[in-house]
Amino acid sequence: MFIYQWYWVPLVLIYIAIIITILIENRHPSKTIAWILVIVFLPVAGILIYYVFGQQYKKEQRLRRQDKEKHIRLMRVWDRLTPIVEENLAHLRR
Repeated sequence: MFIYQWYWVPLVLIYIAIIITILIENRHPSKTIAWILVIVFLPVAGILIYYVFGQQYKKEQRLRRQDKEKHIRLMRVWDRLTPIVEENLAHLRR
């Protein structure tokens, strides 16, 4: 009987956690409001839809790839500049 009367408490906590997650993701305000409305008006289906379509996994993967590419470019420049720096340091030591 207790479970039937208080089933909504964990659901509310889950919804609040998901809404906070959406707010923290720092999206465009219209997208944030849209996802919150989907979750509020379609409680169970909205959560499933959000986890399938709303998560920003592709953005994270793209940023990781860009970071890797930037790191590679930086290492190439560093390798190209190392002999010049070594030469200038040798010149300064004299």
